[in-house]
Amino acid sequence: MKSYRLPFLFILLIAVLSFSSCLNSDSESQFDWSEPMTVREDRSSMIGDYTNNTYYIQNPEILQLVDNNNVPTGEYVKRGIFYVKFMDGESINDQKKEYKVNIFTLSAYPVKNMTMMSDTIEHSNKFYKLGRECWAVNGYINVAFAPTYKSGEKLSINDFNLYIEKVEGSTIHLVLNHNISEVENPTYYEDYLLISFKMPSKNEVLHKFPDLEFIDPSNTELNPNGYSDLVNIKVTAKGLNDSTQETNTFQARLDMGY
Repeated sequence: MKSYRLPFLFILLIAVLSFSSCLNSDSESQFDWSEPMTVREDRSSMIGDYTNNTYYIQNPEILQLVDNNNVPTGEYVKRGIFYVKFMDGESINDQKKEYKVNIFTLSAYPVKNMTMMSDTIEHSNKFYKLGRECWAVNGYINVAFAPTYKSGEKLSINDFNLYIEKVEGSTIHLVLNHNISEVENPTYYEDYLLISFKMPSKNEVLHKFPDLEFIDPSNTELNPNGYSDLVNIKVTAKGLNDSTQETNTFQARLDMGY
């Protein structure tokens, strides 16, 4: 595959990695490694979520997104699950952190910027469930959720936002909002969907929330760069029957962006 469209109904959470549209039963031997990755802005390389390895892309044209008429949109994949083939017969090993790769195929994550404040309508729509195990990596917060919606209508990434509600000590409280009017007798989406939200910078957060504290700033093991940008994150969302859905608390670095 040479180009990709972002699916309108988003991407299923990576609990089951099945990409039958791109991979056939013989494709396993055609790639050497796969993991979620973040593409650097110049599209020369990617950073692995799990390994923190750098993968230098030998075929960057594959990152081009196209519309329904197969016309390039001018946009490129920023995050996703990448299946790669190593150059020069290399293979993953613990002693090596940089590799040259060809991208065999990929599944793109929808990407959207976080916001610093609430921009919600009154009585916004509720969620069926919120994934407990969200995570932050490479400047993105990855939120899994199962929405509710009106039967027959499509979901749009533009209707979802993630904003900072408040800070308490070293914890940033985020709210995931489905910014459409509450749907009566909604349809439940049983599977999890995923959006990667681009985090604001440390300076942007401190400008709005100057009382934010950082985790153990004197700990050089936690803060090898000599300063702290490590915080706790918790995400909540409005659930059915006036409930509050929430994630586990997880950690994020505010200056880890690519």
